[in-house]
Amino acid sequence: MVRPHGEAAIFGVLLRNHIDIDRRIEEEKMTDKLKPYEKAGRVTRLLAWISGISVLAIAAAILIPLVANPQQAETGPIVVVVIVLALIALFVYFQLVLGAAIKQHKEWGRKVGIGYGVILLFGFPIGTIAGAYVLYCLIKGWDQ
Repeated sequence: MVRPHGEAAIFGVLLRNHIDIDRRIEEEKMTDKLKPYEKAGRVTRLLAWISGISVLAIAAAILIPLVANPQQAETGPIVVVVIVLALIALFVYFQLVLGAAIKQHKEWGRKVGIGYGVILLFGFPIGTIAGAYVLYCLIKGWDQ
């Protein structure tokens, strides 16, 4: 059997080592699963992003016609709409902060997250499913 000499031999060894390293990295990724509290944090943040996008869409649908035709728009309803949208945006920000705290395994995040999960239970059907999942992850899977 003829063995490669010089650069070809070195290249073969380097290629084998690179393939072995790639294989080990892939194996670590497959075994490195998210912990339950990290999943709860991700679900909370996902719901926050969905809420935020929904609020922006609703705000655009309400405010664009009012701004486009200012003669027919009264200032009272516009102010009320802006205040309500600002409060909802504040709630979305709270959800993002809460999701980050849960993901970082902070104890206050767990307590507030359980309360948030209970509130989500009333949002049938998607909120109920998400709330039950968040509660399960925060109550059963917090210590894992």
